[in-house]
Amino acid sequence: PYIPSSAIKGVLRAYKILEKVEFDLEKYGDFEKKIEKGEQIEGEHKAFVEIFGNQKKRVSLIVLDALPDKFPALEEDIMNPHYAAYYSNQAPPTDNQYPTPIKFLTVPKGTKFNFYFKNHKTYENIFKSSLKDDLIKAFEFLGIGSKTGLGYGVIGDEEL
Repeated sequence: PYIPSSAIKGVLRAYKILEKVEFDLEKYGDFEKKIEKGEQIEGEHKAFVEIFGNQKKRVSLIVLDALPDKFPALEEDIMNPHYAAYYSNQAPPTDNQYPTPIKFLTVPKGTKFNFYFKNHKTYENIFKSSLKDDLIKAFEFLGIGSKTGLGYGVIGDEEL
């Protein structure tokens, strides 16, 4: 079990953009487009390209995969879709369809992960904020992974 570097970078980048545009989703899209275009990047957009990169420029902040502090005892959980035929576009949702339990492994709550970065001082100099603090805020606000609505990938009272 690990947290991929691309997911960590993506959540941190999304949070920093949201913070910059005061959590306005319409402005978020515009800001994102300007970063990705890479044409005539100036001021605030230039800082984001410098740290997170785009299609034309390599990143300054190197993010590595996050690994558990120690190998955790894995736990089993299930997803239980009730209308499998409906979700696969084969039939409307009806009462004659039965739940289909799908088992998957999880990392227990409270598992501590170690995060690794290269050039974090460049990040802190450009954004004038702590990378660790920003990462905690990003995970608290956005979570990480696809099941954050169910409590996975969300940090609690524990510290990163």
